Amino acid sequence: MKSLGNSDNWQKGITPPVMTAEVPSAPPAFDVNNVSGYEGTTVGDTGKYFPPPPDSLPCRESEPMPAQTNWNIPAISEDEAKEAFIEYAASKCCYSKAPARDLVFQDLLALNTYRYYLETFTESRSSLWKTIPYRGEPVDSAMYGAAPSPWDMRVEVPEIFKDNIVRIKVPHTSIVKGCPICGCSGRRPCTQCHCLTRRQCWVCNGTGSQFTNQ
Repeated sequence: MKSLGNSDNWQKGITPPVMTAEVPSAPPAFDVNNVSGYEGTTVGDTGKYFPPPPDSLPCRESEPMPAQTNWNIPAISEDEAKEAFIEYAASKCCYSKAPARDLVFQDLLALNTYRYYLETFTESRSSLWKTIPYRGEPVDSAMYGAAPSPWDMRVEVPEIFKDNIVRIKVPHTSIVKGCPICGCSGRRPCTQCHCLTRRQCWVCNGTGSQFTNQ
């Protein structure tokens, strides 16, 4: 066996200093109920949905009923129907025109056929708190006025029938808060050394010695 190093260095040496991480016992409550119209908004990516105000929706009761459309279905003769059938069969490469020529009509019934495509365009609005590091820039707080309601925010109308997301900062809602992660200390505990200022050697596993077989 060959021994490298002294196995007593770690046990008998100087104990590394232990640094106490300045971590708060509980994060400060984020007061989100102080902004009128945005109560219940949380910190995160889920956000809170705000339905349109009732006065922005059209009143259906006051609208008059549309007039009934009088549909006049044109009548066609057997010869016209047979000719149309023959033209349709001729437009297909593998269709025979013989059934259309030899067709015997038993009854002609005129029907209306509708084909339509329904597409709607809607808008929804939601809000969430966003936190960024404060670096001394001006704070647009409630001291400068009341925050506009979610549906009073001016947004450029996007191209209709295309998905689009617009993110806008709500005026007069900024606030400076203490960081709940570092407790306003500006530092976070190291997850590698756990505030011991050193890491355990992965070769000797903290014993101070390495043994190899000869």
